[in-house]
Amino acid sequence: MESMIDAIVIQELRSAVADTRNRWEIWKVLFCNDYYSELSFKKFPLVSHYIEESLIKSTLQALLALVDPVKTCGKENLTFVQFEHNTNVSLKIQEICQIVHRAKKLRDKVLSHIDKDTAIGVIAAPTVDVNVVEIDRVFSLMFDVLVLLGNKNYEYDGRPVSAGISKYLDVIDNDNDNDIKNPAQQVD
Repeated sequence: MESMIDAIVIQELRSAVADTRNRWEIWKVLFCNDYYSELSFKKFPLVSHYIEESLIKSTLQALLALVDPVKTCGKENLTFVQFEHNTNVSLKIQEICQIVHRAKKLRDKVLSHIDKDTAIGVIAAPTVDVNVVEIDRVFSLMFDVLVLLGNKNYEYDGRPVSAGISKYLDVIDNDNDNDIKNPAQQVD
């Protein structure tokens, strides 16, 4: 019976990781590409700021939730940590936790709660440098763990996100008043 529950938990973890990865990929396309980032912030500065901030915060929040303790406040969490005892995946889960927990103070003081001392400036708000390579590594490790736990032949499929974001990029690119040059379209 426990293996059926584990299978359901693994499937739900996979869904949560895929959803979080989608947000991350959208952020990378929009804000790690100098051309599209500059274009977005020039055309829609406030909206672009909120989109970027929301994508980063929601990605970090979701990644932290995926490595929460097995139980908090007497309730069980959907977390990779519950599989830490499995020798096939324990080192990968430890590495995931090590990378993701760097953002824990940010979650505790800014994202999940509005810490009064932080809000009024008594304590400086914690910051996290978003390291694209490390976050990509976390997703890779998470998918590896899912495969090792029995979600065989799973590969992230970002095509739906790519299709949607391509349409968005076309709209902002076609509305470009040509004072920002797309390096992909420049001819030497």
